Amino acid sequence: MLQKMQKKTMPRVFMLCAFSAMLLINIFSVRISSIILMLTAGLISLIIFMVKKPAAKGGAGK
Repeated sequence: MLQKMQKKTMPRVFMLCAFSAMLLINIFSVRISSIILMLTAGLISLIIFMVKKPAAKGGAGK
């Protein structure tokens, strides 16, 4: 996965945060449903997509 990942900072930060969260959940034996984890990840990526969406939707002259 690391080889195919974009060479930008943000994807690496997200991967590190996800890895850290999963490791901490496993270490502290927190019982969280995998469905909740998947829905949370989807919600976070939707929020990131909405924030990074380009503001200008017109041509160069608009």
